[in-house]
Amino acid sequence: MNRKNRPLITVGTSCLLLIFLSLCLLTLGILALASARTDLRLSEKIAERTSSYYEAEARASLLLAGLRQELSSRAYGTEEILDASAKYLAQETEAVQVLEGELCFRIPAGEGQQLSVTLRPSEPSSFTVTSWKSETSREWSPDTHQDVYQPGKDSHI
Repeated sequence: MNRKNRPLITVGTSCLLLIFLSLCLLTLGILALASARTDLRLSEKIAERTSSYYEAEARASLLLAGLRQELSSRAYGTEEILDASAKYLAQETEAVQVLEGELCFRIPAGEGQQLSVTLRPSEPSSFTVTSWKSETSREWSPDTHQDVYQPGKDSHI
């Protein structure tokens, strides 16, 4: 008879349930904090990379504006445009190349990245931008290591 009067959920059960729910909320809070920190670091890294790219782009635009002004000061032929442009850009940047009648220069745009600009001379005393792209400046090395299961060999599980 004494069993019928007892409640199904006692104080101990509700206390255990409350502790379990508190631990679940604490775990979710810690996971949310870790995720927010990771997102913040990633956002800062992306912001830095984007800022570096736009600084390089602004520098390239200023170089091209200065080059246009330099070339407009007198009349040049096609070959003279290449020589004068290469000489002007060599004073301002480190990587200037003349390849197949085109002039290419590169500007560092942050860690492992560079802005590559290619120009083609055009008459009279001008040039056309034929390429404006972001490139990696790091050497790529593929991961050639493969862990493949081979039956019969000593394997550590």
